[in-house]
Amino acid sequence: MTGGIYDHALACDVAFAFRDLRREVDGIEACIREHSRIPVRTVLDVGCGTGPHLPELARRGYAYTGLDSGPAMLDFGRRRAAALGLTTAFLEGDLAGFAMPGPFDFAFIAMNSLYVRDLAGVAGNLASVAGVLRPGGLYLLDWCIQNVELRPGEHRWEVARDGVRVRAAVAWTNVDEPERTFDETVVFEIDDHGRAETIRGVSRRRAVYPDEFLALVRESGSFELVGWWDEWNLGRPLARLDAATRLQVALRRTGG
Repeated sequence: MTGGIYDHALACDVAFAFRDLRREVDGIEACIREHSRIPVRTVLDVGCGTGPHLPELARRGYAYTGLDSGPAMLDFGRRRAAALGLTTAFLEGDLAGFAMPGPFDFAFIAMNSLYVRDLAGVAGNLASVAGVLRPGGLYLLDWCIQNVELRPGEHRWEVARDGVRVRAAVAWTNVDEPERTFDETVVFEIDDHGRAETIRGVSRRRAVYPDEFLALVRESGSFELVGWWDEWNLGRPLARLDAATRLQVALRRTGG
């Protein structure tokens, strides 16, 4: 996201608080049990935002590191960690190309957070994750791969928490269909303890489809495909990708 949306970390944290994070971490652990070839203690959250998965992962004994490009999001995550009494690293970096201390046993990117403008950005992300992930470790991508052709549309929802209410709308508009680029417009109408504010952000994005994603995985020479799932049901591999409503894909780091 860009502009005011991404700078308003509290609104983002509230707006996306509808997720069942315990269930999502259950899915992460199911994937690790079935497919990781190494024990997992250290976890990298790529595109971590405000770090919503941190409390549940920490409660289960994982050492968490968050990576994001937004300073406001990272500051929110650091405050979240401090409130839990955790010394957690939240690092700033470009998802399409980053270098950081490692290595990690497991990496994931959640909630459609792979913001790239072209396939080179996907390749850069894969190379960067490969550079910090141990051989045998997994990279799980949630809702980052488009399993059906993107169509213009809008989705609305509302979440309230601790005196803050956010009415959210996300709209998608095709920009260049042959190039598979689109604009994602996010609007938050915020009521923060009676103080009203509306913020808006627009991001130019590249839709990424399974065939081209798998071609990039092969070209990377660093990963192998583990499988595809839907809605965090990581115990039930998909037979048909076009039937998924929220697609997950796992890769395993090769080498050793």
